[in-house]
Amino acid sequence: MMKTKLSPLILITVRVMACLFLLASAGVSAACQQPVVVMYEVTGSVPLADIQITSPSGSMESFVDMGLPWRFTYEGFTDGQAYVYAHNNSDDDGSVTVNIYVDGRLARTATSTGSYQTAVTYWDR
Repeated sequence: MMKTKLSPLILITVRVMACLFLLASAGVSAACQQPVVVMYEVTGSVPLADIQITSPSGSMESFVDMGLPWRFTYEGFTDGQAYVYAHNNSDDDGSVTVNIYVDGRLARTATSTGSYQTAVTYWDR
């Protein structure tokens, strides 16, 4: 009986095809998803808000006493959650609205009204 040696290129191709098959059968993997642009927006009738957002790596970023309206954009979200939190840190009874835009389209929004109230929303990839 004669043994045949497979070339490394064929072995790599087989492994890649097997991996792609597993990913396709389990749904689209984050590793295969196209990056998106996420823009956070905070608006409202109050002049200032404390804001927290998630970065593409998943870490929380905090911004204190930010003037409204406020916007921050990240490019390159490939997986995870985009989260925005805005707190009316005053006795002003006004409103605070948080928005998450994905590739220019409004994906999520939330509003709170009243002093010391918080608006929170998230978008899950």
